[in-house]
Amino acid sequence: SNFEERQGEFDLVFMDIRMPKMDGLEATRAMRQKEAESERGRVPIVALSGNSEEKDRQDAMCAGMDGYLTKPYNLADLKATVAFYVG
Repeated sequence: SNFEERQGEFDLVFMDIRMPKMDGLEATRAMRQKEAESERGRVPIVALSGNSEEKDRQDAMCAGMDGYLTKPYNLADLKATVAFYVG
């Protein structure tokens, strides 16, 4: 898959929760499984969602995501998130 070929090239992934064919939770679980099967390190994944309910945030964390941004987010939130995970 494309993720397997490019794994290790990313410092941070922003993952939309609602996507066609495979939602962000399922995609994150698949990415975490591939990471577990490889010798490469864990890439931080930050959820992007229009839902601000705590259950949605918990679902994202349980799927293996590291952070959560609620849409619409602002530039300051985006910069702070990148700085937190990438430096």
